[in-house]
Amino acid sequence: MSEDEFLQLISQGGTITLGQLNARLKVIKVDASNLAALGVTIRRERGAVHMAAAGFRQLCDKLLEHVADLKRS
Repeated sequence: MSEDEFLQLISQGGTITLGQLNARLKVIKVDASNLAALGVTIRRERGAVHMAAAGFRQLCDKLLEHVADLKRS
């Protein structure tokens, strides 16, 4: 997704901020570097870290895969 497309997504309310994401995840806390390490596209806008809201399920899948890998190791 281009920078302009992501900015448009932000302006249309199609993103979730890091604070909103952590509120939804409750006992799991992530930061921008964790999201980037998981391959999630993020953008910083006006001091907030945004990811596409539509990618929440995919993020959850990536977190589950990561935890499963840790469990097996």
